[in-house]
Amino acid sequence: MASTKQNLKYVQAFYEANGQDYGEPADYTWHQFILTKELQDKEDTLGADSGKLSDTLHKLALTYFAQGEFEQAEDHWQRVHKLQEEHLPKDDPALLETKRCLAILIYYPLNKKERAEELLNEIAERNKIFLAETLNDLSAIYVQQKDFAKAVKVYERAVGIWQEELGFEHQAVPDMLDNLASLYYHQGNFDKASRISTQALDLAHKVLGAEHPGTIKISNNYAIMNKAGTTDFAGGTT
Repeated sequence: MASTKQNLKYVQAFYEANGQDYGEPADYTWHQFILTKELQDKEDTLGADSGKLSDTLHKLALTYFAQGEFEQAEDHWQRVHKLQEEHLPKDDPALLETKRCLAILIYYPLNKKERAEELLNEIAERNKIFLAETLNDLSAIYVQQKDFAKAVKVYERAVGIWQEELGFEHQAVPDMLDNLASLYYHQGNFDKASRISTQALDLAHKVLGAEHPGTIKISNNYAIMNKAGTTDFAGGTT
């Protein structure tokens, strides 16, 4: 299982869900106590099958996840998923977010790849851009784990979806290609990194212009990627 530090975006979500600024000391036990009491009160008032329990259950799942209690997080997210499937439209962002959390924070790290892919396929049926964003998050987790082979494979898939959905000359594509080039570079595949970096820079000049900050960043990374032994990039997957 990936450590909590390798999933900072989702730990930050815990803070945001509980009205705290990211970086403040978090009393997880206190939040867990308050949220558990809130859940019990809602269950007593609304019933255990009410869709209105989902928000509290999601916050509890984040609380457990932030503490590294992944089985408890999984149990709560599974319950959220069941309630949302019953009460929300299939393309509702909250339902898609729960599928994302289960897929990339629970099932992939636990090597439950088949179940993770089922959820990703369900996301793809409803919102392909959301799927690409999910794959981007998963790639970032692999980068933090220094597993660049997996990061490249997942991010390539995300880039392909973005290009298909947005268009090959969309203004966001140069940055995506630049990120992909940097992953190949860190993987040690310098030839492919150089080729993709060239594509990114050429496209940036075409769709953004030479003076655009994005083009300047990509140009800097292009120079670095063609200088042996340097790994100080201005960008990377987020």
